[in-house]
Amino acid sequence: MKSIFIQAIIIGLAIAAPVGPIGILCIRTTIAKGILAGLAVGFGAAAADGFYVIIGGLGLGIVIKILLGIAPILKVVGGVFLLFIGTKIFLKKVSYSKTETEVRKSYGRLFSSTFFLTLSNPMTILTFLGVISAMEVEMTTNFDLITLILGVFLGSILWWVFLVTIVSIVAKRLSVKVLSFINKLAGLILIGFGIYILGWA
Repeated sequence: MKSIFIQAIIIGLAIAAPVGPIGILCIRTTIAKGILAGLAVGFGAAAADGFYVIIGGLGLGIVIKILLGIAPILKVVGGVFLLFIGTKIFLKKVSYSKTETEVRKSYGRLFSSTFFLTLSNPMTILTFLGVISAMEVEMTTNFDLITLILGVFLGSILWWVFLVTIVSIVAKRLSVKVLSFINKLAGLILIGFGIYILGWA
C-alpha cells in the first residue's frame, strides 16, 4: 500500500509539474488575484487529473475510446478557450481594486473553468496510463485503486501549492510595471498555446 501511495504521489507531481497553459494561468492568477485564487486554479487542474486517473485506473475502455474519438472536438474547445482567456488577460490591466468579496466569488469560476480546460485535453489520460505502466504500478484490490487516486491527487496538489507559494512570494517584490509586463506575457503565451492546439486539432 505504501509503495503504491508513494508511486501515486510521484505520478501526480510528474503530471502537474511541466509548465503548460494551466501552469501559466496559475502563475498569472496568483500574481493578479492572490494565493487563494491561484490555488483555485491549481485545485481545478488537480481535480481533473484525479478524474482521469479514476478512468485510467478502472480501465474504462469504452470511455477512453469515446474521449479519443472526440479528441479533435476537445482540442478545438480547449484551443478556443485558451485564445479567449489569453486575449482577456492580455487586454486587462493589472488592478488590485477589487473587493475581497468580488475575489471570493471568482474562486468557483476559476476552479470550474480550469477543471474543464484540463479535461479538454484527452492526452492527459494517455499520459497517466503511460506513466503508470512505466512505473509498473500494480493494483490488485479496490483499496489499491483508491490509494492510487488519492496519491495522484495529493501529488498534484503539492505541486500547485508549491508553485503558488513561490509565485506569491516573488510577486510581492515586483513593481506594478513589471507585474503588468508579466500579465501581458502570460496572455501572449496562452494565446500561443491556443493557436498551437488549434493548429493540431
